[in-house]
Amino acid sequence: MNSKSFDLQPLLEAVSGDAEIMSQVISMFITSTRENLDAIREAIDKNDAKAVKTTAHHLKGSLLELAAAGAVALAFQLETMGAAEQLSGADKVWQDLDLAIRDLVTELNHTQYRHSA
Repeated sequence: MNSKSFDLQPLLEAVSGDAEIMSQVISMFITSTRENLDAIREAIDKNDAKAVKTTAHHLKGSLLELAAAGAVALAFQLETMGAAEQLSGADKVWQDLDLAIRDLVTELNHTQYRHSA
């Protein structure tokens, strides 16, 4: 892939360049991100704006750690929709976020840190 949708450098600095810890952090990120996406999907289906807001906020924080700007913007959009209790259009935003995170996970799985532990 020619251009990454994230930047691992700040996270790598936070773990003092430790490849094993980096691998563990990425694994935890992938797992928790899928759980958060599923929770947001369920909250949208239940029209639970508060849960959309809270879970999208948490997901946004995780995405910020990777400087994944596109996915951060989509999570923020869902967070804002939840805060305003206006979930009209949340399905489309969720689908876009799901796709962005699938792409991000694919890219992360091709980093050296997924093969070092």
